[in-house]
Amino acid sequence: MKRIALSFTLFLVGCTCAIPNPKSVKRPLNSQNKNLQIAANKYIVFQVVGTGVAPCENMCNMAQAKVMARRAAILNAYEQLAEKIYGIEINGEDKVKDMMSSDNQISAHVKGLVKGAVIENEEFKNGIYYVTMSIKLNAKNWDNNLNFK
Repeated sequence: MKRIALSFTLFLVGCTCAIPNPKSVKRPLNSQNKNLQIAANKYIVFQVVGTGVAPCENMCNMAQAKVMARRAAILNAYEQLAEKIYGIEINGEDKVKDMMSSDNQISAHVKGLVKGAVIENEEFKNGIYYVTMSIKLNAKNWDNNLNFK
């Protein structure tokens, strides 16, 4: 009798443990799943807002200051796009003397070629020039952009 009760109990315990369907389980996104989603869309679009400040000194007039601020904003936008596409190389150095940090230096370096960027919007407000720029990259060639050059 005990054997039958024990068998019945194990049978009920076994029935309550449902094995989930692998297709219905929601998994967190990892890099592999993200790459699959990007490949499905075929294109990756990056958008940045570059800023440039109109210089106050050594300018003949406001038009010249505005043109210089626009150029600075465009270059800032290109730099941000290169950061997003290729990444940033960070170099750090920390000097320790007498068990205390005596000199700490960190530098950032961006190197890349940005082709096909488009200026979508420009605005000059309160002495600051804003440039909204975007670039559309082919996801198939995305791995080529990730190689550090």
